[in-house]
Amino acid sequence: MMFIYDLYHSEEIMAPRKVLVQCAAAFLSVGASFTLVHAQGGAIVVSIDRSLASCDIVDSGALVEVYIGHSLFYEGNTGARFRLDLGGVEWTLLQTRSLYWTTGDPLTGITVCYESCVTNPVVILELLFWGSLAPECSVIRIAGHPVDGHIWGLDCESNMVPASGFQAVVNPTSQCWCTVGNESTAVEQSAKRVPANFCAVVPVEDTTWGTIKALYR
Repeated sequence: MMFIYDLYHSEEIMAPRKVLVQCAAAFLSVGASFTLVHAQGGAIVVSIDRSLASCDIVDSGALVEVYIGHSLFYEGNTGARFRLDLGGVEWTLLQTRSLYWTTGDPLTGITVCYESCVTNPVVILELLFWGSLAPECSVIRIAGHPVDGHIWGLDCESNMVPASGFQAVVNPTSQCWCTVGNESTAVEQSAKRVPANFCAVVPVEDTTWGTIKALYR
């Protein structure tokens, strides 16, 4: 079965049973095996839009909508396991929506199983928060599931494969923002498990022309 879930209601929708059973069995079984070769788990990303193109988030003290996506994989995935770490950002989670089967909570650990082998970037969670006027340059990030402390994807052969967790900047300024690299570089480096478009705080410091020239002597 596949679920659309939020804090107010739960609606069951039929989905391909075999894929979901395999996904749930792989993630929920004790001592599940995993592989580090061939397939990769891709990246779990945080964005403010469905296209997963921007990771700069504005918190004005009102509603904040955040999209969690799965991308940057070679051979497809059928699920993911992770949690969203808000760090020091004091948001209140109002609603969690997904087109897929889910178990758990995004802030304390969630497993998402897709209805098929997904080969293109996909939004897997839509989260609605009440904002808190978070401090400038705050960071939220995808972190490991508390079951084992790791971020996982599930490839199309039901193998658990390690995934990268990206982060987003809340209330960015000219001193900090979220950087996103081009897709080809990100995909190429994802194989090395170095997330090229890892959204990160970029510090800016005052300097002089003489200091810059000295770097090349």
